[in-house]
Amino acid sequence: MEEKALQQDKVKEMLEGKQIVKVICVPQKLVNIVVK
Repeated sequence: MEEKALQQDKVKEMLEGKQIVKVICVPQKLVNIVVK
């Protein structure tokens, strides 16, 4: 699920130039990506 979220174009745009600190995944519901 995490890989699928990171492959989406909109997510890639938002993460551009930022460092991923933590990824929180709730199966079949939610993926939170913490960046700095």
